[in-house]
Amino acid sequence: MAYKSTSLIPGIYKITNLISGKCYVGSARNTAGRIATHKYNLKNNKHFNSHLQAAWNKYGEQSFTFEVILHCTPEYFPVTEDFCINMFRPFVYNQRSVANVTDRKKPSAETRLKMSIAQRKRAKDSPETLLKKSQAQKGRVPVEAIKKAAELKRGKPGKNKGRRHSPEHIASLKQAWKKRLPVSEETKAKLSVAGKKDWEKRKQLLTV
Repeated sequence: MAYKSTSLIPGIYKITNLISGKCYVGSARNTAGRIATHKYNLKNNKHFNSHLQAAWNKYGEQSFTFEVILHCTPEYFPVTEDFCINMFRPFVYNQRSVANVTDRKKPSAETRLKMSIAQRKRAKDSPETLLKKSQAQKGRVPVEAIKKAAELKRGKPGKNKGRRHSPEHIASLKQAWKKRLPVSEETKAKLSVAGKKDWEKRKQLLTV
């Protein structure tokens, strides 16, 4: 639910917890309406900010103040809100160190294309990079810890170990296996080629 105000006064507002001293800084084209919306959501326990909502539930409405600390037009929101965030440092309730303002300038199509290309290149690692990552991951767990875990696991029967199925159940499994979709010779050939290619890639990584 959003409240509307007849006096649309844009600016930067602050919600302060008088008990802990923590605060929340935000910007709005209609500061009175935005503050009213914050109060409504907090009172009804459905505020988007979980930290602020938890503090409200713990300390109560009387422990919070709502105030407009700076009046400015929307085009100055990014600069002024960043300035207020750096000054009041509300990094618990705000959950980010810069202003989250929708009026920020969007990147151009050329910039977005460059970002997309860079992301694709980053996603495709070379075999050498994959090997280095694998070696680094192996070194994280001590060998002793792996041996101990293996020793503890030995001797413990699995969930289905030693379990025998009834003849009826075995017969139903055989029937289901016979009814499975047949695989064509063409599909078998494709699976074989894909498996060989995968094995060749693994051999290359092992011989690097």
